[in-house]
Amino acid sequence: MNTGNSTITVTGSNFFGGIGTDSVGAIVLNNSYTTTSITKLTVISDTELVGVVPSGAGTGEFDLIVNTTSGQGNTSSAVKYFSLIDSALSNIISSYTGMTMNIPANSLSSNCAILVRDKSADTAVASSNKLKYKNIKCPAALEDTVKEITLSNNAAILTGKSVTLTLNYTPAVDDPIVEKDYRILYLGADNKWAFVDGSQQNDTGLNSVSASLTHLSIFRVGQYIVQAADLSKVVVYPNPVDFSTAAGKTVKFMNLTYNPTLRVFTVSGEPVKELTPDSSGNLGNDGRIEWDGNNDSGSLITRGLYIYMITDEAGNRKVGKVVVR
Repeated sequence: MNTGNSTITVTGSNFFGGIGTDSVGAIVLNNSYTTTSITKLTVISDTELVGVVPSGAGTGEFDLIVNTTSGQGNTSSAVKYFSLIDSALSNIISSYTGMTMNIPANSLSSNCAILVRDKSADTAVASSNKLKYKNIKCPAALEDTVKEITLSNNAAILTGKSVTLTLNYTPAVDDPIVEKDYRILYLGADNKWAFVDGSQQNDTGLNSVSASLTHLSIFRVGQYIVQAADLSKVVVYPNPVDFSTAAGKTVKFMNLTYNPTLRVFTVSGEPVKELTPDSSGNLGNDGRIEWDGNNDSGSLITRGLYIYMITDEAGNRKVGKVVVR
């Protein structure tokens, strides 16, 4: 964000040429998030005018729109305008999309504009979000954090230097225990999400995650998840369970291994429910399964004692009991 006024010169035609020609009424810088009016506008000639970009205008790519007042000819004309930062100075860039970047002095190869684009609706990104990862969960509630960050003028982060990226998110549920596992991810050349290298800082009060970057890419907030090594420490809660009052109306099976399968039986051995990996309630990679008490026919089961069995691809097995009230 520029800390002082900046004078710009705009060239074109028919800015001011006497009676019957268009005159300039206003110039604005516009992008998807903000509009900034150019002040102290002066028409120098029919082909040149000058104005001042006010202090506080952000870096990035803008449409520079010249509006006329006479009603003759084109009422507006737009070109691209890039607001640059001085790479020799320290810069803190705050976008209108929940992103802040702290850029130390002399960490970029040249003066440039920081270009931030919302990529949450991008089809390739959507495909990457749906992939199954070993230690990454991509919650749908955090998809609006997807940002593509690039630099104009072919600028880059210098070797041995880094910048700090902070992404803000809006949690679906205010749960600091879950939020402490949020991480910044980047989209690799293989179109898969990966953790940004190095340590990351969580601020659950501000709903933000920060990480140091040595390169730019497409980024988002995701969740670090881990699976158990075996099924020796499975936790089932609430147990007994009343599905009408349980949180989320489900019973939770926790501390599970990768790609577990849950099978529920009556005490006489009749099958009740099977939840395989990638089915509803069983992502397969986040160490948990949630069961809503419905049987394979979609009907809520009756009260009583049930037997559960959890197995996985490695051959681990856990058998236990769950009481339904």
